[in-house]
Amino acid sequence: MFVHGIKPGSSEEEEEEDVMDILQKRREECERKARRGEMDPRLEFTFQLLIDGTGLPRHAIMDHVFEGNMLDDINQLFLPHMRNKLLWYYQDVEEVEARPQPESTKPRQQGQGKQPPPQITLKKKLFLSDGWDVKFTGVCIYMFRINVSKQLPEEGFHKDLFCGILNAEQVGLVTAIERVMEHVYMNALAHPSTDGDEDETKFPIVKNQLLPGLRSFCSALKVCEDVCNQVNLFDDGQALMANLQDHTELKEMTKNLNTITMLEDRVTEWIKKIMEILSESEQLRREVDSSGPQDELEYWKKRGAQFSQLVSYLQDHEVQLTLTCLQLANSKVIKLWRDTDHKITFCYNEAKDNAKFVQAMEKCCHSLYLDDPVKIKDSILSLLQTVRLIHSVSQFYNTSERISSLMVKITNQMIETCKQYITCRFKETIWSQDRDLVRNKLMHCINLNKTYRDTYIFVKNQPFLPNTEQFSFSENYVFGKFDTFCKRLNKIITMFDLMDDYNHLFEKRMEGLLLGEDLEEAMHAFEEAKKAVTTCQYDYLDYRNNDFDKDYQAFQDKTNALRESIGSTIEINFSSVWETPQGIKFLTRFEKVSQKIQITKLNEKYSRVLKYSEKEVDKIMKMFKRQKEDPPLPRNYSPVAGKPTEPFPYQFD
Repeated sequence: MFVHGIKPGSSEEEEEEDVMDILQKRREECERKARRGEMDPRLEFTFQLLIDGTGLPRHAIMDHVFEGNMLDDINQLFLPHMRNKLLWYYQDVEEVEARPQPESTKPRQQGQGKQPPPQITLKKKLFLSDGWDVKFTGVCIYMFRINVSKQLPEEGFHKDLFCGILNAEQVGLVTAIERVMEHVYMNALAHPSTDGDEDETKFPIVKNQLLPGLRSFCSALKVCEDVCNQVNLFDDGQALMANLQDHTELKEMTKNLNTITMLEDRVTEWIKKIMEILSESEQLRREVDSSGPQDELEYWKKRGAQFSQLVSYLQDHEVQLTLTCLQLANSKVIKLWRDTDHKITFCYNEAKDNAKFVQAMEKCCHSLYLDDPVKIKDSILSLLQTVRLIHSVSQFYNTSERISSLMVKITNQMIETCKQYITCRFKETIWSQDRDLVRNKLMHCINLNKTYRDTYIFVKNQPFLPNTEQFSFSENYVFGKFDTFCKRLNKIITMFDLMDDYNHLFEKRMEGLLLGEDLEEAMHAFEEAKKAVTTCQYDYLDYRNNDFDKDYQAFQDKTNALRESIGSTIEINFSSVWETPQGIKFLTRFEKVSQKIQITKLNEKYSRVLKYSEKEVDKIMKMFKRQKEDPPLPRNYSPVAGKPTEPFPYQFD
């Protein structure tokens, strides 16, 4: 092999040394370029990602990269058919440091003493990992590419790279993965950029299969994280039964009253902790407006896993021998324990059964989270039919309280989806968007509420399984929130319509009836009223916020006063026009304005115009009658001659 820079005819050892020197020089050159920021953009992007993930300055990142010889591994990610992923861990690593001995201390002879143990310290390091060799406890920075058949280009490489940061110091690993999946990848898939290709942005399998599957996966991760964080309530740090060899020793323990008392206290403490968990089933959970049906599903999943874990802990050697010992001693605590054990069994079966039935509606609930109010209407029927089936078949979930609670969560999610739909996922406000577009969105949400209630009535009246309880609950409790929310939307639509009406009238200067200073004053008063109601900092879609209702009423009062003022001004300015030939023309203008502006005594104006017209008609009739009685002179009549210049038939003007 010929390497540039190696003299021909050298021995193998010399060639190897020369190769090492050349590689070392290349590394040093790369290091100098990297520290100066002269590397290609792919490496600079990688370094910046490491800076963002660790919070270290650039020179510290460079030290970690070149001390760990990471540059070759990083470059392999950019080459074809090489690496497809890189994982960096930035966390505490154990380092062994030998304790130095003082120079004055002479070496001891063999067997006279022991060397001091090495000192173990923790030091934060940035290093590459394959994800299996080291336990993840700190920060993970990852990069991966799916297509490795070609080299990663220097321009536009961002399109082929997937990067991210996981932080196990702040949240658990499972939670970190779930958040990245939900808030990054699912968000990008559900709301793709508008500059993408049509096939990519409107691929139906993504909307119909991938996103629902990812939602279910993220839900399972949430439950997994919650259950993994549960502690073993039977683990009290005592191993009282660890040294028992056989059943005989267990019987001997029952003869010791102090031991029995200690074991009774131990079991009593277990019962106390168990009852705290069991009491959740007997209490009505406090719900918030943000609770959706997915929260109900995850609650029962978590509850079922929690009791499954509890039952497995009961099989522990320490727990079983403790209970057996008290049973042999005929302790009174055993009766209390048996009652507790029955409750555990009941709650375990309840949680499993409820989780099974509530999970059956998960597929129907995907639309509430992924679609807009227009598409949600198509899934309401199957959703309510599933709820009715749960109400009729479930052994534990068929109470009115639990079905009402589930329906309220469905209502909550519909309202939340409507808010996201109206505000473009809370990126816009009702005032920052085109008014006609927002008005259409508001109407879609109102129609969703109507469809929701109509579908419930339809499902309620459908024939179902015989001998089953009627599907009913407090309709005001379930639908009241949505009705109140829609009342708020109707008020906003009323404001939109009022603003559009005034803007249209001002553009036409009130059909030419308001001019000059009067028009400017009216426009200024309206703009002040509009500004007061459109520049508030609260959430206009929060139906519980009473500040909007006060501002809305103030806006109505101001516009009503303005309407009366404009009407009064127009009345005064045109009070004398009705007895003129222009009365009919102005009457048409008044009719148009009166649809929005309060014009008083419009019937009186009709009467005045009619009377004026009647007078004019009478004048014309009298003139025509006078002309008929006293015919006018012929057109060719000559006042000099006193007679027509030539005969022709007599004509009237």
